[in-house]
Amino acid sequence: MKVGDIVYFNSSYKARYGKQGGTYEYHFKPGDRYRISDVSKFGLTGGITNLEDGTSHFAHSSIWRRLITQEEWRELQLKQLGI
Repeated sequence: MKVGDIVYFNSSYKARYGKQGGTYEYHFKPGDRYRISDVSKFGLTGGITNLEDGTSHFAHSSIWRRLITQEEWRELQLKQLGI
């Protein structure tokens, strides 16, 4: 996957982020579109932006492992429909 690619989550995922004054959770949902905005030199971390709500996120390795391409998303949807 490279910068600019549209990706999806293969399953729901809840991430916890730390910020000044506490933490917050963000729920990544299958079906929401995300654009890869940054990829580290080794491809293990980077940034993604939710195209549905405009939020940007740091994508660490546990998030990166859950991302699938648009083609993989389409295949998953067809499989769920029995096609």
